[in-house]
Amino acid sequence: MFSIDGVTYPHLRVTGFEQSFEVLDKDSKRSLAGNLNRNIIGTYYNYKIKIAPEKSLAGMQEYSKLWWVCSTPQDSHTLVVPMDCDSSGGVHTTRTFKAYITSGKRGMEKYNYNGTDYWGAGEFTFISMDKAR
Repeated sequence: MFSIDGVTYPHLRVTGFEQSFEVLDKDSKRSLAGNLNRNIIGTYYNYKIKIAPEKSLAGMQEYSKLWWVCSTPQDSHTLVVPMDCDSSGGVHTTRTFKAYITSGKRGMEKYNYNGTDYWGAGEFTFISMDKAR
């Protein structure tokens, strides 16, 4: 399950999914003795998602829409992504959160083939704006 800003893309497939986390500090300081005193604000989950379009006109149209949405200069998007587990460690679920998009890339496979450009799988990087924990 993947959606962005409430829109799903039935002609696109998630082909790769990389999740990372950052435990962020507000203002950590070292004491004179050299010990680090952390002021932790939370854990943030970030995602690198590979998406491939169906090799059809509908797939290419949806992919162009997704590319346009992701490359729009705006503060954030609402994402729904798969989450392998909750805090108990065993329940497959989804996660809804606000994220900003730092980058995307894709490569063209066929230019103007029967009036349509065909793109290969692309990669999009989403950075969470909401702490998860």
